[in-house]
Amino acid sequence: MKKHTTKILAMLIALVLLLALLPTAALADSYDGAGGVTIDTAFTTESLSTAVLAQQANPLLITSLDISAGELGNVDIYWIRDNLTNLASLRIRDTATVRDTLLLRDNSLPRYAFMNLSSLAHVEIPSLTNIGVNAFTNCTSLLDAHMINVQMIGYGTFEGCDALTSVGFPKATVVFERVFRSCDALVSVELIAVESIGNNAFRDCTVLTALKLGTNVPTLGTDVFLNTAVTKTAGVPESVLSAFVADTTDGNGTDNVWHGWTLYGMNEDNTLASLTTNIGTLLPTFDSGVGLYDIYVDEGAATIIVTPTATSPKTLLFRNNSGFAQPIVSGVAQAFNLDTDVTVITFMLFPESGSTQLFGTPPWNEYEITVTKGDPPIENPDTGDNQNLLWIYLCAGAVLCAAAAIVLLKKRSKQL
Repeated sequence: MKKHTTKILAMLIALVLLLALLPTAALADSYDGAGGVTIDTAFTTESLSTAVLAQQANPLLITSLDISAGELGNVDIYWIRDNLTNLASLRIRDTATVRDTLLLRDNSLPRYAFMNLSSLAHVEIPSLTNIGVNAFTNCTSLLDAHMINVQMIGYGTFEGCDALTSVGFPKATVVFERVFRSCDALVSVELIAVESIGNNAFRDCTVLTALKLGTNVPTLGTDVFLNTAVTKTAGVPESVLSAFVADTTDGNGTDNVWHGWTLYGMNEDNTLASLTTNIGTLLPTFDSGVGLYDIYVDEGAATIIVTPTATSPKTLLFRNNSGFAQPIVSGVAQAFNLDTDVTVITFMLFPESGSTQLFGTPPWNEYEITVTKGDPPIENPDTGDNQNLLWIYLCAGAVLCAAAAIVLLKKRSKQL
């Protein structure tokens, strides 16, 4: 027995050693030779420069930086600003951390973070909750800034960002003074959670014509919208339109104009009115309040046509196209290939009053159809009272078996 055990242990040790020697797909930092640097191994605060320079990349030639691991502090942020002077694209994924090491704030950009970095065009930092003072001031090439979890936007953050045309911060509650001042190309802004907007926040945004707000009537500082477009519209959810109309801080609590913005009510519906297919039958029968369905089709079926129709014509409708949300038109038939035995089809709806930046979160709504080739499973006929009766019989049988076992054990003990 001892020899047998020893052999088994030896085999297990050999297997572990073999697995350790097999090649693995380890993460590695890299430079693509064309300006793109990727950092996906962890580094400590104040050592980003070491990680980047280790890729043998000339900082002046780096145009794209993608960071998916590590801890960025103020020193790291300022190194990017002062050394990567031709950087056009910056992506700091939510698997990396950003911390204002001066103010000891997690998920925060420090003041003056990328100020005057005129080459910067694209920024994506989803983990951020706070943006420090003048973080992107005079980033004159900035086209888009994706920071969907930001709650507080500091003083002058985007002031002088001349190329910025559209921006949205769906979770921002506080917008401080001069945040977007003199953004000459800014046309539309989405702030559906904002509660307060500081002095001169949008001053001199001369082509700003579209504003999207949420259920809160925000408090405003002075000259917030001074020198914006003469004709401009602000969308608010239909349910709170009357509250904006009644707000007297603009000097009038009865008209449909709020601080110079013509108001309109945005639809809040995110449901389907109908969902039809050219083959098979939806199980269960369609109901706008039900999101999950099954369809069983013939083994030889190659495609299925599905037509989703939104309850409101203003609802934004998307289809899941290989992991990407592709916008579609309500009421227009959609073809799906049935290349496998099971195909999952998903339609996503977002109300006009919501933010399309918040994919997958309320008020986002989904309808999912699982298409299976073959016959549906046979349902169990034992339901209701019959099912309960079956459980009673089983329990009674178990009790009898236990009692019989006890009797046999007692007899056996007496014999011993």
